[in-house]
Amino acid sequence: MMIGRYTAVQVACFLLDFLIFTILIWAGLHPVASNLGSRIISGLTAFMAHRHLTFEATSGPVHQQARRYFALWVINLPATSLMVGLFAWISGNPFLAKIASDGVSFVANYLLSRRLIFTAR
Repeated sequence: MMIGRYTAVQVACFLLDFLIFTILIWAGLHPVASNLGSRIISGLTAFMAHRHLTFEATSGPVHQQARRYFALWVINLPATSLMVGLFAWISGNPFLAKIASDGVSFVANYLLSRRLIFTAR
């Protein structure tokens, strides 16, 4: 089931993202900067994992999928970073802010990825 594969990949990428985010916070970076750094690495990992494992969309041209994926990512990155900053300001806890931000973006990213990015099967 595609949603199960998507969830498994997203959980793995979230754990990678959260680990890097935590390291950057502990290194003294601001939550927004930490989110940007961790998202770059986890975003590249997620693209390849979703292409090969989730959507099995390896027959389509990788450059077209990458262009669409990273167009969505360019919108998603500042949106989630703003949410992290806002939620951290409200809660005082950057880790809870990160979890809340990623939860908000989960469903939208799945639907957009399935319909607009990884369409070739």
